[in-house]
Amino acid sequence: RLIKEGAKIVLSVEELLQELGLDIKTQLEQHEQQGKSHVPLSVEEYKLYEFINHQPSHIDAIAMLCRQEVGVVIGLMLTLELKGVIKQLPGQFYVRL
Repeated sequence: RLIKEGAKIVLSVEELLQELGLDIKTQLEQHEQQGKSHVPLSVEEYKLYEFINHQPSHIDAIAMLCRQEVGVVIGLMLTLELKGVIKQLPGQFYVRL
């Protein structure tokens, strides 16, 4: 039934992002060429990034600080992680790189 409805098999993160229409791979390649000092962030990403520091912070605490729903914050955190500016640690803790 899923295949009939258009489901596709993805074997890697890159394939998944491609199916979602996100060109993260190109952004990461540009990021590596330009150096980590210049990573383009959206306004929402930058606002969230300001609440993350070099000490591990839990996702719930970050969501409370920036007054956003956890679901919204998780999506933005994924984007920031893919851009290479933060890192997720075990237990949904995040740190700035």
